[in-house]
Amino acid sequence: MKKLLVTQARSLLNPLEHASLIYHEGVLYGGTSEGKFYAISADSGQVLWEFQSDGSIESEPLWDEETVFFGNSEGTFYALKADTGEVLWFFPTGKIVFSRPVIDGNNIIILNNDNRLFSLDKFRGDVIWIKTIETESNFNQNIFYGSSSPVIYGGKIYVGLSDGFLACLSLQGELIWKKDLAEGIDYRDLDATPVISGNVLVIPNLGAVSTFGINPDTGDILWKIPEGGNTGGVVSKNDSVCLPLVSKNPERGDLLKLSCLNPANGIKTWESDNIKSIEPEQDYGWNPTLPLFLGNKSVFGLSGNGLAIIDNENGKVAGFMPLSSGISSKPVQGEGRDIFVISNDGYIYKILIL
Repeated sequence: MKKLLVTQARSLLNPLEHASLIYHEGVLYGGTSEGKFYAISADSGQVLWEFQSDGSIESEPLWDEETVFFGNSEGTFYALKADTGEVLWFFPTGKIVFSRPVIDGNNIIILNNDNRLFSLDKFRGDVIWIKTIETESNFNQNIFYGSSSPVIYGGKIYVGLSDGFLACLSLQGELIWKKDLAEGIDYRDLDATPVISGNVLVIPNLGAVSTFGINPDTGDILWKIPEGGNTGGVVSKNDSVCLPLVSKNPERGDLLKLSCLNPANGIKTWESDNIKSIEPEQDYGWNPTLPLFLGNKSVFGLSGNGLAIIDNENGKVAGFMPLSSGISSKPVQGEGRDIFVISNDGYIYKILIL
């Protein structure tokens, strides 16, 4: 393991390390809440270069054509040379960027937490278009940051917003439809990144503790299940969509299981044993990350205590791996069965999953 945080003491009031690492050809890229962005040898843990940004980094970066892209809490979006860390360009979005960007040809599309989408030339940072998505939500309700990453599917952009709306736009930034998925609840953030499988968009809502199947053409709700509790989003696996789901149980504490759903109807095709009992009175975070599927195992982080490992063949909990102050960023696969995670107190771990 290797520690990246320098001065920050961890407490309940400190930010978690949400910025997931990415892996490319033997190098890990990622940032920290102290604002530094690193390139690190996956083999040795040696820091190849580092760059100090002007704000906390909680956005997963993107590697594309020898360039790494990321945003930060000051709303600054950076493009750095992947081999040296040299700044190629930067762009001030005006508000926090907590989401991963997406590439559309020569353009890069960014969301900030002010419900603004930016399409920039990925080589120079020039503005192609900017779109503010107006919604009818009451911004006095409990809104935090909103960290859904944009998804491109069928020539359209889909994104969850910080006030509970799901929006669909054209690649030219024109709003096609929007849907309120947090109606009647206080905690409105639609933080999770959606997945589209079988022409159904699937997205969980943490505040509503619900997961939705949406018609991506119209925004109509096709199905809804009373389980959610995931801010990371959904992943596709074979013909299913998979995510950690929390079921509310006021008597025994909430139940957390890794579940796979049929995207056509939301019916479970597979689920794991209960991973832990989440006590309502506990004062630390418990949010699960997206799972990483690695052969016959599934691995994901728990922000309160470390890694959970599931046997995909029988759904049994294969083990927990306590890691310092817990994991809030999703694990990333390197070579073979090596995985890498960054803990909430800033350590990078290289772990072999057998």
